[in-house]
Amino acid sequence: MINRGDPWLNRKGVAEMAAGFYPDVPDLNLVCDGVRAAGDHMVYLWTFTGHDATTGNPLKIQGLEE
Repeated sequence: MINRGDPWLNRKGVAEMAAGFYPDVPDLNLVCDGVRAAGDHMVYLWTFTGHDATTGNPLKIQGLEE
């Protein structure tokens, strides 16, 4: 699930979401920085790194999914 969307039942949802990024960031690396929970609410903290396929510039993006 991403941001209160439909829940994912296995890794397939993560793989499908990440596949959309590979043409632009072929060396994509996604790391889990942490998970926070309170009651029935959960937040997944992540860092996304790689290089832009067009420019070769390095990317480092941090974010979260609820």
